[in-house]
Amino acid sequence: MDWLFPGSVDMRQVKFQAKHEEEFRHNYKLLIEAFAKKGINKRVPVGELVKGSFKSNFIFLKWFRQFFTDNVKNMDYNPVKARDGQEICPAPLLLRSPKTSERLDSVMDENQSPSLWFSSAFSMSPLHIVSGFWMFCPLLQKRQGKKQRRPEKEPLWWRL
Repeated sequence: MDWLFPGSVDMRQVKFQAKHEEEFRHNYKLLIEAFAKKGINKRVPVGELVKGSFKSNFIFLKWFRQFFTDNVKNMDYNPVKARDGQEICPAPLLLRSPKTSERLDSVMDENQSPSLWFSSAFSMSPLHIVSGFWMFCPLLQKRQGKKQRRPEKEPLWWRL
């Protein structure tokens, strides 16, 4: 959003190290305020997004990609400078089903925990959308272009 409309988001208020729901909610609030400043009437299902709902995150990501494509005017943007050099911490993977947990446990070594595993683009916090959305565009382009063929031998990530 800051790339599209510089100054629409106070980047000093964005919690780039967000790991908890209340921090994600705070960042979504900043995004919603930026939308309001620009007269964008988009319902943002914050509750579903922070809970990691695949469908909600995917729908919102597709909408934002189209919104970004329609509004980008300048391809020159330095996200590191925009966030004043702060690191981005990926959102933790949200495990919801015992089946998924069992599969993850079988591939993780004993020193790791599920909280160290990170999510895909679809359960990211809004800080990634605010400061670095473009990095997910190729993923969507690839998926929209053609039907994905399942590999002969399924890798673990395919079943997650």
